[in-house]
Amino acid sequence: MDLQTINFKMNPIRVAVVVLAIVGAMVVITGCSSSTDGGGNQPSGMLIDYSGCGIHTVDKVAQSFSLDQDCVVYEYDGEGTLQLTHFNAGFNCCTDLAADIDIDNNVITITETESGDYCHCLCLYNLEYSISNLSSGIYTVKFVEMYLPQGDDTLQFTLNLSTAPIGDICFDRSSYPWQTEIYPTGSLTDSSECKDYDTLANRSCFQWHYSAGTLSLRHINAVLNCCPVFVADVSIEGSNIIIEEIDSLYNGGCDCICCFDLGYEILNLPSGEYTITFLEPYLTNGDDILRYTVNLYFDPEGIYCVQRSNLPL
Repeated sequence: MDLQTINFKMNPIRVAVVVLAIVGAMVVITGCSSSTDGGGNQPSGMLIDYSGCGIHTVDKVAQSFSLDQDCVVYEYDGEGTLQLTHFNAGFNCCTDLAADIDIDNNVITITETESGDYCHCLCLYNLEYSISNLSSGIYTVKFVEMYLPQGDDTLQFTLNLSTAPIGDICFDRSSYPWQTEIYPTGSLTDSSECKDYDTLANRSCFQWHYSAGTLSLRHINAVLNCCPVFVADVSIEGSNIIIEEIDSLYNGGCDCICCFDLGYEILNLPSGEYTITFLEPYLTNGDDILRYTVNLYFDPEGIYCVQRSNLPL
């Protein structure tokens, strides 16, 4: 039986089904390629450059924004290429940066990642992206960020590349590593009972631990009246942190002095180098002031001690 005979004997209903299936497939293919360029090439994107930690320029980009904002500048050339620059993106100070770019119809999702060695600090970078083979139209752009502060809005927006091919958009950020109007503040948080023994006898020490903008301090063997009301003044002026411990007495105090451990917390403190000074009310003449310079970038935790000639232990 030849081919003409086979075609003649096909059921008309089956022919109609085949034709409808072919038309449906054509519709599906057309819908999936809605964001392609005029040549039918699928859009794709890549991270092409990023600045150093705290350096607010990348190649060919010299624009800057307030450091309490998270911003994107975009430019579409009308021929299929969309340039995006993410200004003030928060990352670890020491890692290598990367991104995964997904383009699903008219939604562009940029998931930013990092890898490598980590430091105990964060800072702001600028990242430059290029998306090619993208037709003009309306798109939703979403950035998935590593350190988005809790409660802040996601960096997501809609672009109409036909009517507004160039522009920028910013979102406010509320906490570290973005620099806001919140300044460092410190306070006395806890105290021990009067001590009669310590492994650090004859020494006055402070321990520190720094993480994500919070510096915790513990003054070991602080000498105060045996019946104190614990009071301290914590001041932060530039790179100087001064803690003045005040011998405020309860009901006139007692006729003795004692060693205590006092805890402090300083909030919203950027990473960096600081000189920490404790001013003690019962410092004996000739003993050194408890003062030390720490670099929280390289040494986020540690302990420093000075000798004391007359501790009540």
